[in-house]
Amino acid sequence: MTRALRLAIATGLCFAITGEALAQGVKLPPRRDPPQTETQEPEAETPGAETTEKDAPPERFLTLEIAYSSYQKGLYLKAAEEASQLADSGNAKAMTLLGEIYLNGLSVPRDYERAAEWYRKAADLGDPAGQFAYAQLLLTGTGIERDLDAAADYFEQAVGADHAGAAYELGLMYLTGEGKPKDETQAIELFRFSAENENAEAQYALGTLYLEGVGVESSLVEGTKWIGRAAQNDLIAAQVDYGIRVFNGNGVTKDEETAAAWFAKAAWRGNQVAQNRLARLYATGRGVDLNLVKAAKWHLLARDAGVSDPWLDGMLASLPADEFEEARSEAATLGRFWSQ
Repeated sequence: MTRALRLAIATGLCFAITGEALAQGVKLPPRRDPPQTETQEPEAETPGAETTEKDAPPERFLTLEIAYSSYQKGLYLKAAEEASQLADSGNAKAMTLLGEIYLNGLSVPRDYERAAEWYRKAADLGDPAGQFAYAQLLLTGTGIERDLDAAADYFEQAVGADHAGAAYELGLMYLTGEGKPKDETQAIELFRFSAENENAEAQYALGTLYLEGVGVESSLVEGTKWIGRAAQNDLIAAQVDYGIRVFNGNGVTKDEETAAAWFAKAAWRGNQVAQNRLARLYATGRGVDLNLVKAAKWHLLARDAGVSDPWLDGMLASLPADEFEEARSEAATLGRFWSQ
């Protein structure tokens, strides 16, 4: 396979509900940084500076659990301070935590080079999460010179510690021949390990390869099964793809109500292809109760995101003015919510 399959795996396959193929790609939403809820510490504070909190634990009592607790509470500067102390004592997992904080700019200036350095130190001390994170930076050339051979080596180290995400990434390298010799059988083996450990991207990749018959014997049922597992693990592209398969009965029992539920799940998360499919269902009363206002709302959202549908445009033009205004208002409210 070529880079095109890798792109198809990453973005999802789109099939029309009716004979009119819309041929729209599934766009995944951008990653969102965790909310920065910390307020008690000044923004300019630098990790490693002396803390003045009366309840700060003495260094001899500081543990990784304390640092992670601060991180999970959104107290990122406090977490960085605590992780810095632990990292100075050689704690590899604390180094990985520092890499995460600097990579995402959590209450500190975003610093890719510093993130890469902390990840490298953690990786070289044997932390699988650090190995995986450092390999990703090497793969993309983020904060460090791109090096596919080194990325593959660190992914392999993490796979040796049963890291499911690393197995997926290494599988992609074998599948595409980038950083590893092209080997579809090895790619399938890695994807299967990762998929069985509930990595949604690997499940979707494995399902796609079964549908295409790449590295395995083609199987509509097996491919659909793995895409369904990825959908259950919250991968939006898989939710859209699986919804279409359930609607059409491709590799799974046909069930329009279940398909509508999958489209709704992805549509509410801002996926424009799912919004278009859901609009069509509301406009025809298939899998859901007929509701032209909801059909118009979802069509307006999908159309604003670039999914054209002349048939739904015609439905929209026939709506009474008050129903159109209701749909437009609801669509605008959702649009503002997603833009926040």
